[in-house]
Amino acid sequence: MMPRVLFVCTGNICRSPMAEAVLRSELHARAAHDSWEVGSAGVKAEAGAAATDHAVQAMDEYGYALHDHRARRLTRAQVEAADLILVMTDRHKETVSRRYPAHAHKVRLLSEMSGQHFDVGDPYGAPLLQYRSTAAQIIQLVREGYANILRSARRNARQGARKS
Repeated sequence: MMPRVLFVCTGNICRSPMAEAVLRSELHARAAHDSWEVGSAGVKAEAGAAATDHAVQAMDEYGYALHDHRARRLTRAQVEAADLILVMTDRHKETVSRRYPAHAHKVRLLSEMSGQHFDVGDPYGAPLLQYRSTAAQIIQLVREGYANILRSARRNARQGARKS
């Protein structure tokens, strides 16, 4: 049983790939990356689109690579396969839960993983400074919420295995 975490935003070219890169890095640093699957998608993504230049640059500055990222549109298969779906905004949470009501119990705000409740704003089209700020916020949220992310995904994976 390999727990699967899926990050979701709007276009899958800024926030969710940032969060995916951070969690992958955190798992790698703790030598846990072989036992986890981490991905990202967008509710309105243009499949195959690259991460924005500012997202790539901001994440580069923090030591994370987004150069090879290609956007994926959120699909039923991704939702069904995921054990934990972490979204950036309450609106994403509503959208995913409405489209896939049988999986709404797996959808949480990224900020909730660190005991908070707020939207991670979309930097799309904003200056590089805003991307840097968004990247820093996502890095902090993933790091602070790391234990809860793992715990929630594992719990959902176990519950899903029992249902099968």
